[in-house]
Amino acid sequence: MDTDNFEFFQKLCHTRNYTKAAELLHISQPALSRRIRGMEEDLGIDLFERGKHYLELTPAGERFLKECDSYQKNWRRLIDDIDALKNDGAISIGYYKGICMEPLMDFIVRARRRLGYDFRLQYNPDKINLEALSDGRLDAIYIGDISSKIKLDSFERLCLAEAGLSLGIANGHEMWKCDYVSLDDIKDIPLCVMDMDDQRNDIKNEFLDDMVAEGFDLNNIYHCFCREEALLYMANGKGAYLYGSLEDRIASEKNYLFKEVPIVGLKEKMKCHYSLLYRGDDDEMKKLITSINAFDEFGF
Repeated sequence: MDTDNFEFFQKLCHTRNYTKAAELLHISQPALSRRIRGMEEDLGIDLFERGKHYLELTPAGERFLKECDSYQKNWRRLIDDIDALKNDGAISIGYYKGICMEPLMDFIVRARRRLGYDFRLQYNPDKINLEALSDGRLDAIYIGDISSKIKLDSFERLCLAEAGLSLGIANGHEMWKCDYVSLDDIKDIPLCVMDMDDQRNDIKNEFLDDMVAEGFDLNNIYHCFCREEALLYMANGKGAYLYGSLEDRIASEKNYLFKEVPIVGLKEKMKCHYSLLYRGDDDEMKKLITSINAFDEFGF
């Protein structure tokens, strides 16, 4: 069975809608339908009860959903072990989908040029990244967060870059002509923010609490699941996209349709930090970071 099908199945369970799930997965609705039917044929069971206006899990589908996370984790561990054999000696870094990669790429380029290190990158959900870092299958994980403090006491943290928040807006929006805005300027307009994995819910909730403290109405905030959905949200005239300003620049793609407007006057805790997390007992990572810092200090 194609392991991608598990992600497709989980997304359909989450949305209960083929069209919505297909959009989030960036495939066509008929392709998703074929994938799910193929899974049911492979398993010899019906995973969903289908009606004209509803889609519900069968008892077998409920049981299969519970087992998906465990299966994916074991499969990922197997792939990681195989990759480790093929990439012995390389620094392995985990990351999650949608994060701005510029600070990490800058760090890797400096480390390769100055110290000759090799790297390999792995995409995983945050929970799997943290598990792999804890048990030594990853040397570090790359994260982006809204808070300057993450409650992960068992890891060391190296901040690679800091960014404020920006507003992504579409041509025709009431703030299209603005060169910058303040938090007060955007309190009453609909906003879209990127949703986060379960492992990072404490960060998301802290950020939303900060917005409430600043006078924002959470009913005006829509949660999207990917950057493409945020672009569609703006293009349809529903509102603006609130994001870390080091993400891939919207303006660089279609500057006649979308542009980025910086938000000024932010408190420190509402800034975004892009960091490497690594184990405190990892001597190789400590050596790498100490060497990189030394080169930076002397301007090499």
